[in-house]
Amino acid sequence: MVGGGFVRIHTRMLAIIRDKADTNMQLSLAMGFGVMMGIVPAWGFQMMIALVLAHLLRLNKAIVLIFSNISIPPMIPFILFASLQTGSLILYGDFLPVVPSAVTRECCLKFFSSYLLGSVVLALVCGFLTFVISFYLLRFVRGKIQMSIEDYLPQRPPILLLKKILSHDENSISCQVNKKSLSFFCDKDDDFLGAALVEIIAQTAAVMHGLQREKNHKRLALGMLTALKEFEICEALAPGNEIIVGQVKTESAMGQHQVVRGEIYQGKKLVAHGLIFLYLDEGQNRDLAN
Repeated sequence: MVGGGFVRIHTRMLAIIRDKADTNMQLSLAMGFGVMMGIVPAWGFQMMIALVLAHLLRLNKAIVLIFSNISIPPMIPFILFASLQTGSLILYGDFLPVVPSAVTRECCLKFFSSYLLGSVVLALVCGFLTFVISFYLLRFVRGKIQMSIEDYLPQRPPILLLKKILSHDENSISCQVNKKSLSFFCDKDDDFLGAALVEIIAQTAAVMHGLQREKNHKRLALGMLTALKEFEICEALAPGNEIIVGQVKTESAMGQHQVVRGEIYQGKKLVAHGLIFLYLDEGQNRDLAN
């Protein structure tokens, strides 16, 4: 249970960091606020209060909840001990002659003024330090994270046609095409087959769905292309150094069925566009990449 819970938290954190819907400032504020709320003397109500305030302050509620769990049972003696000693030092200029293992809630009630003041100060200091440290860590980590196309597709070279994600949001995505892989879809005269254009859109849609499921903390579902509609090839792909980009936007969705509109550009030139119908097989999942 503990291991499974840790994996779920890890997956959720990774999805939030990768998604970049929240800025580094917003996430670090949520982390610091969560730690602060996990220490403040509101035992039994800390998470509820944290979630309500996170909603009012428009902070990431999942992050606030995760970081407010600093007050888990193994940490409670140390939090109580640090609170008591901090308050005693501020009020009386000296530490109490107790050790962490001897600190209980009854002990905190006995030295209530020291505990109350110390816990508030400790919460503010720990929350601020968490905010500062997480802000700079996020700047470093997010600068290094590059979402790999292979994390979201079962295809592998030479039929893996996408190179990298250029941009994405909840219902659309743009991916750069790997030109070297396109040679696999050439005929004997080295002309690109129309199937390559359909495959580019299908793979781009699959990456978008993978990102959506990762954000919702679900395993990746295998998808199948079931139909094409209004698909038109406007121009032939031409040799050259111009970047080829596949763009996809969700048109409609009902259960496991989705319709997406796909477009392919070479430079600024529209090469092909059309609707593709997809079926996501929820029964055939594969694990998220770690």
